[in-house]
Amino acid sequence: MGGPWSTWGTLGDSHDVQNGVEAWFSDGDLVVQVLGGDNRHWCNVYSGGWSNWHICT
Repeated sequence: MGGPWSTWGTLGDSHDVQNGVEAWFSDGDLVVQVLGGDNRHWCNVYSGGWSNWHICT
């Protein structure tokens, strides 16, 4: 994960962040989870590059 941090991105559509952010490492990957404006938990995973936002499982 080298290099500088970027600015926060959008979840797209109406999935604005409603509350809080959690981040942790899982099997060596960085996982970021937020509560979206639709009251669902959204995740993004960094594993050599960022995944797309998806509903957390």
